[in-house]
Amino acid sequence: MSAEGSPILDGLKAALLTLRSLGAAASSLIESRTDMLIEFERREIARAVRIFALSMAAVVFVCAATGFAALAILFAAGEAHRVAAAVGIAAAFGVLALLAIRLTGAK
Repeated sequence: MSAEGSPILDGLKAALLTLRSLGAAASSLIESRTDMLIEFERREIARAVRIFALSMAAVVFVCAATGFAALAILFAAGEAHRVAAAVGIAAAFGVLALLAIRLTGAK
């Protein structure tokens, strides 16, 4: 019996070729899914950076607006009620700070 004509070797060769093609298909699928995951993570990181930058800009504008509002209240109160206005502003900021702490769920 010759080795090339054996049905067992032909079957083994076909099985190995099938395994190789299945491995290539699985590798291609894994590679494409990995590329999709990497691209998704890049988009999410870019989105998070954009949200963070816009949030920081909003913080700066809110702080400026708050400062101008406090100055306006102090000027509007005049000399006679300047201390009362300052206490009112401090109390308002205290209430806002407590509200912010409560909304974040911090304990």
